[in-house]
Amino acid sequence: MAKKLSDLVAALVHHTHDWKITLLRSWPDIVGPLCSKVSVEKITEDTMLLVVQDSCWLQELYLLSPVLLKTINKTLDAPRIKNLRFRVASSAVKKEKKRNVEIKKQPLKKVYLNPTEEAALKKIGDQELTHALRQFLVRCYQER
Repeated sequence: MAKKLSDLVAALVHHTHDWKITLLRSWPDIVGPLCSKVSVEKITEDTMLLVVQDSCWLQELYLLSPVLLKTINKTLDAPRIKNLRFRVASSAVKKEKKRNVEIKKQPLKKVYLNPTEEAALKKIGDQELTHALRQFLVRCYQER
């Protein structure tokens, strides 16, 4: 039986912190489509620590923090959150992205075009366009 994590947390948390549970449950509605870019890491009495995917989102959300604070406090029974703090997601995520980039830099295999493709390229009158299309086709085969 699968249960939402927020429901399990609600059963464990003391009732004086009900507003925090309300905030966690409402988080997707508060941030809307940005929910995939920012998540709640920690809630203290008057501060929220939010984790973002990268520094661009950190800056963007920092600049939007007054609007975000208003929206958060409208959701609660009283204006409890006074400060928002942001941090970029852990370096493990960055390492994974870097590893994916390194994989793409592996030596590319030699590609030979078939006779039909060669014939189609010969029909093109512009040499520069022919060269560009040939390179594009080769790159498409290499990235398969």
